[in-house]
Amino acid sequence: MLEMYSSDLAATLGEQNSSVNEIAIFWTVPYLNDTAKCSYQRNGDGFVEMDMAWGKAFQ
Repeated sequence: MLEMYSSDLAATLGEQNSSVNEIAIFWTVPYLNDTAKCSYQRNGDGFVEMDMAWGKAFQ
């Protein structure tokens, strides 16, 4: 679910602001007591996934 939200957020930011070249999204999930990070880089008109880092609670 977080990956889907992150991809959607990256796509929306990319459409609304062409000066954005890289995006890093950090998530904190209190009930899991863990974090996640999703990063994207501009590729033409959109963004491509560069890195995903998931805490142990997600595995």
